[in-house]
Amino acid sequence: SEQLEEARSAYQAASRQLDATAAECEELMLQRSELQSQLQQATADAAAARAQLAESAAQLDAARAQAAMADARSSGLREKLSLAKLKFQRMQSAAAERKQQVAAL
Repeated sequence: SEQLEEARSAYQAASRQLDATAAECEELMLQRSELQSQLQQATADAAAARAQLAESAAQLDAARAQAAMADARSSGLREKLSLAKLKFQRMQSAAAERKQQVAAL
């Protein structure tokens, strides 16, 4: 009878331990599920951020290309302006020479 009581007591202790372990396992499974959800959300957020970054990089590349084209146009215009100034100076010099020639007549 005493052995039976000890066995019953040991069984009850083991049963309580099993229940506690099962509850702990259930809690861990819930945490795992929550962490999986968070990971999926973080992965989706990262993918969206990568897409946004790619879009921003494309916009930056386009802006750089436009700036390069504007620089090229500006450089071309500066060159044309410089040539026009030179031509104007030559014309002024030629006009001054003609004036002197006419005055000498």
